[in-house]
Amino acid sequence: MRIPGPFAPLTPVASRVPSPGRVTPVEWLLLVGAVVAGALLRAWQVDTLALTHFDEGVYAFSGYGIATGRDPALFPDQVKFSPPVYFTLVAAANLVGIAPEQSPFVVSIVVGVLTIPMLWWLVRGWFGAIAAAAAAWFLAMNEFHILMSRTALTDVTFALTFLGALGAVRWALDRGTIRAAALAGIPVGLAWNTKYHGWFALVIAAMVIAGQWRLQGRGWPATRQATVRWLVMSAVALGCYLPWMAFIQSQPGSSAGWVSYFATMLRLDWFGNFWQQVQQQAYLEGPWTRASAVAALAAAQLVAMGHGRSLAPWVPAVAAGMALLVGGASVPVLLMGVAVAGQWRRGMTTAAWILAALVVLWVVMAPVYHPYFRLLLPLAVTWFALGGAGAESLARPAQRPWPTLAVAGVALAVVGLLSPRLPDPSSPWRAARGLVEAADQLSARVPAGEPISVMGEPALAFYLHRRGHPAWERGTLEALDTLVAPRYLVTGIYQRRAPLIQKRFEARADQLELLARFPAGLPSDLRLLDNFLPDSARVWMAHPDTTYDLLLYRFTPRGARSR
Repeated sequence: MRIPGPFAPLTPVASRVPSPGRVTPVEWLLLVGAVVAGALLRAWQVDTLALTHFDEGVYAFSGYGIATGRDPALFPDQVKFSPPVYFTLVAAANLVGIAPEQSPFVVSIVVGVLTIPMLWWLVRGWFGAIAAAAAAWFLAMNEFHILMSRTALTDVTFALTFLGALGAVRWALDRGTIRAAALAGIPVGLAWNTKYHGWFALVIAAMVIAGQWRLQGRGWPATRQATVRWLVMSAVALGCYLPWMAFIQSQPGSSAGWVSYFATMLRLDWFGNFWQQVQQQAYLEGPWTRASAVAALAAAQLVAMGHGRSLAPWVPAVAAGMALLVGGASVPVLLMGVAVAGQWRRGMTTAAWILAALVVLWVVMAPVYHPYFRLLLPLAVTWFALGGAGAESLARPAQRPWPTLAVAGVALAVVGLLSPRLPDPSSPWRAARGLVEAADQLSARVPAGEPISVMGEPALAFYLHRRGHPAWERGTLEALDTLVAPRYLVTGIYQRRAPLIQKRFEARADQLELLARFPAGLPSDLRLLDNFLPDSARVWMAHPDTTYDLLLYRFTPRGARSR
């Protein structure tokens, strides 16, 4: 059958993408295999998943608040963390009967798995059937995406919605009608309502229009028409985002706080941040990512054989060597360069322009922000897509394709045998239930129903709240100073690593009685790389210390009598 819908192949500005034709049985089998493998890898031992990260606690609270009809529903300062799409999905999961502790992870796992067929569908229309098979397997086995699919954060949902927005942008630019532009604004608006930089899809569209005009020789009349369509797309996307913008404005002090919060995240050390992000990707390398580099090319070869084409035997062999010596992520990145170079020689399609523009935008902008490795997820999905395109461009007409498939099989076996022996401090599947266990111990220590103020650990606060210890309000020193009766207080790494807050906290030492210390266990790699540089994270994993311990205090307001 042919791929229907708005993302089907259309005639781009400079050249026509060869129609991939009907989906063959081999393609279907490879797609189903990628989806099943991706689902198993993302849902493996789902019962060991637990909140560990600051932001995860915020989203769990907001989703739970919406589902239970709490007023106010959202966790304090939710507007600083994300627009509504992700935590609304979490609320929907709660409403259909999924436990509040599990619903944020279920959403991420489902969305992460759905990204595999979405990427396959788009790439098949953009670059061809061989590219689609490779891209799907690059994504299915990638441990960076697997890790993020097992967290309670917005990033995997954003990667999917942003991918859909890019597909819509390509469709609108190639279709060339106002109606298409207006419809494309809706998925762009959805991405914008998932993360605050969802409007980058509009920046990418503008970069494509400018590139086709200045670098590809597109005439001014066509460029002017494309600009009009861009304005229509932008207006619709902004209209989709305006309700959330109005909500931000309605919150007391939220607008100024929102701006100042993001200003604190800007960084001037571009080269340092860029290198840290490279090191973070190296830290996250593991056996499955390395295997994906060869599995994707084996899938590409199987599809190519059905079209009378073949990769050269050296391609999977080189991929295996790079995966073992440099890392699995290096293979789609190298193929991305091959794809862009080939596209440039033949005449860039609109899809190639869009993905190349995304790479440029992310490489320039991501290191300007705090170097959270999760911000690179859309870039990773892009290099999977372009990596598949690179594999497609290397396929040549061939009479004897079986040697390449045999080499791919041997290369995959070699990577599978040798990769587990390489150092790998990371693991998307490492159990990180320390906060759950700490919440159980704290709940046993604190009288039933007693409220607990939690400073800097919303994930722990969520678990305590669910155990009958009211902890909805965000714990702050200012909130403590308004109390008239003693209160239990818990602090952790976030409070201790904020110098100004820690100094003000120590100024209240006469009001604090330390009651107990609770270990929080091993953190997830998500939290570990937020708190440590990659080299320091390796050292910490080898020699864990008390960095993540939680401290239970009894706080007595001035003038109040301790009970």
